[in-house]
Amino acid sequence: MNPIIIDAPPSKSISHRLLMAAALAGGESRLSNILESKDTERTMAVLAAAGADIRREGPGAFAVRGAAGRLRGGESQETAVACDMHESGTSCRLLTALLAAGQGAFRIFGAERLHERPMAGLTDVLEGLGAKFVWLGQKSYPPFVLLAHGLRGSEAVAPGAESSQ
Repeated sequence: MNPIIIDAPPSKSISHRLLMAAALAGGESRLSNILESKDTERTMAVLAAAGADIRREGPGAFAVRGAAGRLRGGESQETAVACDMHESGTSCRLLTALLAAGQGAFRIFGAERLHERPMAGLTDVLEGLGAKFVWLGQKSYPPFVLLAHGLRGSEAVAPGAESSQ
């Protein structure tokens, strides 16, 4: 059977999600038409720090050797993997959820503007599924340390009022 190839215009939203899916997969994924931006650079840097191998092969083209669902953080709050989201709310929200399913400690932070963005809807749901948060500033806002031990299966309902992400 031949692979199915779909050419889509570059999209930051789709690019984030493709990079994350490839980082979770086993083996190597080849991605093309990835929109290169500061936000997708942040996503790639955090995924690489957590165990994915990402290399640029050309404009909008990347090879990603995934961590096979085993994204890893530091051993403790003091050795947490630094996850600098800069101003990318999409990176922050999506990667917080993704990393919560991993193992270890992740320090989530960014530019001051990012620290003004509420995340209670997401973090409350993740806490209900087993994630732990150490708030480094205001509760339910970055910066924080995420202590991940995988997520236990359950039904989860997240309010959508804070963000479209």
